[in-house]
Amino acid sequence: MIKRFFIIIVLFLNLTLLAIENKFAYITPEDGLSQGDITCIYQDHKGFMWFGTFNGLNRFDGCYSIKLFEHNLKDSLTIGHGHIFSM
Repeated sequence: MIKRFFIIIVLFLNLTLLAIENKFAYITPEDGLSQGDITCIYQDHKGFMWFGTFNGLNRFDGCYSIKLFEHNLKDSLTIGHGHIFSM
C-alpha cells in the first residue's frame, strides 16, 4: 500500500514537472536594447527588468518595449552616468 502511494506521488510529480514549461527570450540591440554587453540585471517589485550597460540603463516591461535612460549633460534629471555597473 505504501509502495503504491509512493509510486503515484512520483508519477504525479513527474507529470507536473513536465507540464511546467520554461520560456526564455533573448533581448538584443535589434529589439531596442542600447547595447549587447549587459553589466548588471535587476527586477523591481513591479516586474520590470532593468539592464545596465555601457550605454545607459534599459527598462524592459517583459513583453513589449524597452525604455532607455541615458545621461544627458543638458538635463540634470537624467541618470548621472552612461556606464551602469550596479543597481
